[in-house]
Formats: sequence, C-alpha cells, structure tokens
Amino acid sequence: SSTELRSQLADAGQRASARLDVGLDSVLSAAVVLEDRPLARTLLDRALRRGPIDSIPSAERNYGFYLGVAALVGDTARTRQWHAESERAWQRLGKVSARPSSEALDDAFLALAQGRNADARAAVDAVNLQSAWDPVGLAAVRFLALDRMQLPDATIAAGDAFFESRAQDRLYWDSHFRAGILQRLGEIQEAKGDIAKALVH
Repeated sequence: SSTELRSQLADAGQRASARLDVGLDSVLSAAVVLEDRPLARTLLDRALRRGPIDSIPSAERNYGFYLGVAALVGDTARTRQWHAESERAWQRLGKVSARPSSEALDDAFLALAQGRNADARAAVDAVNLQSAWDPVGLAAVRFLALDRMQLPDATIAAGDAFFESRAQDRLYWDSHFRAGILQRLGEIQEAKGDIAKALVH
C-alpha cells in the first residue's frame, strides 16, 4: 500500500542519514584532530557514497552540519553547493525562528571555506546566542576564523570562550576540537613570548 511504501522510504532515509552522520564524524576527526585534509576528503567522498544526501528526506537534511564539515575539509565546491541547497530549503520553510541564526551560520561556513575569514567572524557574531545553536560549536568556529585572520589576542580570547562555554554536547565538541585548540593556543602563547602560558596549554 502507499502507506507501507512511505514508511519504507522514511526508514531508508533515516538509515542513510545515520550512515552519513557517522561518516561525517570520521571526516571531522581526520580534518580537525589528525589535521589530514587529504584523508578527510577521501572519507567525505566515502561517506557521501554510503549515505547520499539525495536519499535523505528534505526535512531531515542537516545542512548546517554538512556545510561545517565541508568547510573544515576545505571542499569549497561542496560548501557552495550545500549553502545554495540550504538556502532553498529555508525559503521553502518560510519565516521560522531558527532561520536567521541558521542562515548566518551557513554564511560563516561558506566564508570560512572561501578564505573570507573576516566575513566568517562577522557571520558567527550575527548568530543569536539564544537560538538552538550550541555555544561551544560557535566558539570553535569563531576561534578558527580569528586564528586564520592572524589576530592572536582575539584568538586566545575565543579559545578561552570555547573552554568556558557550557553545553549538553560538550564531550562531542571536545572530542573534535579540544586537542587542536589547546595546541594552537600553546603555539600562539609561545610566539608571544609567554612561555608559562604556553606550557599550560
């Protein structure tokens, strides 16, 4: 029956979404923890073969996550493509409370991928902190943008904000970003001549 068919399609979409999310977690680890972009790109290609976005129902597509991963991998083409698809998805939804913050974060990821780091910082700062977005994740994106802008004092402040932020997904963000941010903070402090703080990081 048509009801059974819809149910089967929904189940298949959920399985594809779960496979893709697991695959993208591995991509993040390769890009951020291992700092191995070639490996991350290979894993991204594999994740998209195993869980194609087209097989996921439109309402369940997490474009914010997809964009963030593509930006951190440095896949500008996919970041641009998913930014456009996300924009169309928000247009279909109309005016919803999460839309302005979500679109601002989408813009931040696109700017980060394209090397427009000042624009990425401005877009992150435009995200409403009262929205559903995790403050730890926002702090991580802000840190990346400021570091690429070569603003050491602001980068240190963003790193401190990352560690001070509280959120339910703290362990998730720590698993991907904590080691890299600690290492980079130590390098910045050492370059500034503050060996004591560098050793702490």
